[in-house]
Amino acid sequence: MPRLLPQSPRRRRRLLRLAIVGAALAVFGILLAFFRNTGTSTETPLSNTPATIVRSPKAVPAPAAVRRAAERTLAVFVPSAILREHLADSWPLASPKMRVDTTRAQWLRGELPVPPYPPKDFKTASWRLVGSYPRLLDYDVLVLPKRPEGEQRVYSCELGEYGRRWLVDYCVPRTSFG
Repeated sequence: MPRLLPQSPRRRRRLLRLAIVGAALAVFGILLAFFRNTGTSTETPLSNTPATIVRSPKAVPAPAAVRRAAERTLAVFVPSAILREHLADSWPLASPKMRVDTTRAQWLRGELPVPPYPPKDFKTASWRLVGSYPRLLDYDVLVLPKRPEGEQRVYSCELGEYGRRWLVDYCVPRTSFG
């Protein structure tokens, strides 16, 4: 009767390892053959509905009186909201869009949607009109530190016209230097 296993223990261990690898490959092959691509398709579905076209509002020049009114709002809002000084002054200058998730009590505790700038580092702030649209003005607000090595920060602030008042819709840092 012929022997099925080699006599050498080393050859029997090698045969066992080879059988284990072969069995693992067989299981992998069976899984690959029967359980192929259970994910969803990444193809974009086609549709016959017309595409939605989003148009940017047409830029219009801002009259000097409008700019002065908006900049008066910024002159109060920036030290109040960004530096967290006299927070009650900035609450009436925040638009309904900005107040949507914030109560007056939260605002007065300093929990408002405007990231603060450390007042101890603040030297001055200036703003520049970067976009003017019907009933909407975009400003860049540059906040400068006392020390040359301090952080300079540019806030992007949008003001909307509500009745005859200019209110801040949002004000978030766009860039930091230093």
